[in-house]
Amino acid sequence: MRSNLSILFTVFLALASGLIFAGEEFTLEELQNKYKEEHAIYLSESEHVYIKTNGNDYEIYNDVSWEMMYLTDKAKGYGNQSINFSKFSEIQDIKAVAYLPKSGDPTKLRKEKVTDFKTEDVYDGSYFFHDNKQIAFTYPGTEPGTKIKLSYREVVKNPKFMGSSFLVSFIPTLKSEYHITFPSNVEVNFKLFNVENIDVKHTKVVKGDYTTLSWIVENQDPYESVSGAPSIRYYAPHIIAYIETIKLQDSTVKVLPNLAGLYDWYYSLVKDVNVKEDSSLKAITETLVKNVESKDEKARLIFNWVQDNIKYIAFEDGMGGFIPRPASRVCRNRYGDCKDMASIITDMMKYAGEEANITWVGSRALPYDYTEVPTPAVDNHMIASYRNEKNEVVILDAVGTYTPYGYPTEFIQGKQVLISKGEGNYEVYRIPPVEKERNAENDYISMRLKNGKLVGEGRIETRGYAKIGYVHRLINMSNDADKREYIESRLEKGSNKFRIEESQFYGVSNRDTSLIINYKFNLEDYSKTVGDETYVNLNLDRDFKNDLLEIEERKGVGVEFEYQFNDYNEVAFEIPKESHAAYIPPNSEVQEEEFGFSIKYEKEDGKIILKKQIYVDVLMVEEAQFEAWNKMIKKLNKAYQEVLVIVNQK
Repeated sequence: MRSNLSILFTVFLALASGLIFAGEEFTLEELQNKYKEEHAIYLSESEHVYIKTNGNDYEIYNDVSWEMMYLTDKAKGYGNQSINFSKFSEIQDIKAVAYLPKSGDPTKLRKEKVTDFKTEDVYDGSYFFHDNKQIAFTYPGTEPGTKIKLSYREVVKNPKFMGSSFLVSFIPTLKSEYHITFPSNVEVNFKLFNVENIDVKHTKVVKGDYTTLSWIVENQDPYESVSGAPSIRYYAPHIIAYIETIKLQDSTVKVLPNLAGLYDWYYSLVKDVNVKEDSSLKAITETLVKNVESKDEKARLIFNWVQDNIKYIAFEDGMGGFIPRPASRVCRNRYGDCKDMASIITDMMKYAGEEANITWVGSRALPYDYTEVPTPAVDNHMIASYRNEKNEVVILDAVGTYTPYGYPTEFIQGKQVLISKGEGNYEVYRIPPVEKERNAENDYISMRLKNGKLVGEGRIETRGYAKIGYVHRLINMSNDADKREYIESRLEKGSNKFRIEESQFYGVSNRDTSLIINYKFNLEDYSKTVGDETYVNLNLDRDFKNDLLEIEERKGVGVEFEYQFNDYNEVAFEIPKESHAAYIPPNSEVQEEEFGFSIKYEKEDGKIILKKQIYVDVLMVEEAQFEAWNKMIKKLNKAYQEVLVIVNQK
């Protein structure tokens, strides 16, 4: 499903050798000294959205302009620029100019216009076809002090897609402005995100029949991504503005007045899909669910059939990004996008005598709720859902080819969904994250010393999202050697000398069972013997060893996990004959509500057994939990350093 139209965020610079800004004057040298780590700087930015009406007509356009200064000769990469657009927008009146320092006198600039503009498709490997295009061009100049300036008008063709605007960028921004001007017969609403820690100057100016809302920020540091960070929309300051209604001479256009208004529009796009019965698809469905009475079993069979028989291919083409194709066509084609899969699942459920519903949802990259911002900015995905025999909402998202029945795809966990129940009737529901126990990976190892190296057998049992990570690779591997090589690289226990000698796989193609991997391995040069003492670290897996957070560097940006999990690792080490354990490491644990670990050692029947559990019970570790997280990692790393000491008694 098409995401909302994004109005490009850019930033612009003013005047050169002696730049005057906010009452201060800066030279190039002063800017270079102030931003020593940067190659370029945005000194100001302006987006101004105009909404105008005339009788029964209206127009919406956004005047964008920006200007940038190069601080070093490594800034030349910024000279390659582009303006994106689609069927929902039109770009007009592009002006791109470079100001180049003259040789011998860098305080004087030579103006040079850009004249070569190329319109081209935007390549996106996740789509088979989409209508996104760009106008690409290159600025001349590479020297420090070079300035590049751009201005253009973006005509917004659909009032529902005002988009969003960021108030900061990936390089320093001295000034960023966003304005909306609209007449009294237009109602505008907006929502600010992540502005708690910056000074946003918001003004409202009424001049005659027009109101201008403005937001200005100054002297903003760049927003940089950090390890494990979620989408930039979770932490970068930005605005989502939208039109509620437009009152024209003879009518009122309800654009996005509220959530009910958004639903009414969405429903209008799907209400005429699958109104005609398709005999072929009906016959397939009736054969599939023949003699099946259970509603949930019917849903599982239909869901799995779509996963197996309809290949996911993403399309995005204007309003085609919102309207599902008829289930009959999807069945004939044997491929479709997320909307098409929702279409065929709901239609097959109808033929099976059960109700399923078209459902809209946003991926976790969009941190918005329908009840917070009732606009297309909230979602970018369509699924099917139904209420099971216990009256619980079950998500049916066949985009996840290997997703087990009863699981949502991992990228929509925790998100609000909008469920269609018919004209004027909808339900808002939040998908709960899948419990950590349903995403477990258990690894059982039995090992011993043989001729100075460790040898042993292992057994992995994994389910849920943890299993899917393996299946994506294994499902298309027919060669046992390829499977063994993949598992060897994935496990790599102890060191890079870990080698798998044999492996067997069970449950790869069965979505509803655990994946079981049996393997035999050897590990050279891992244990160490000095005199009559042998040292063995039973922590062959050291998950999260390098995950200590640099709290100051993160600037409050959380750590995102694909899913919650509860992993268990057991290592049984056979004590050599005529030897005994002189030192068994102490137990260690941290038990927080959101995350924790436990490492325990037990002595049993001539073996020392390490039992390790690590769990994460949130999708995002937030800033308030950083200290507790680091405390856990430090204690975990200390436990990883503990070594079992075996003494030969001969």
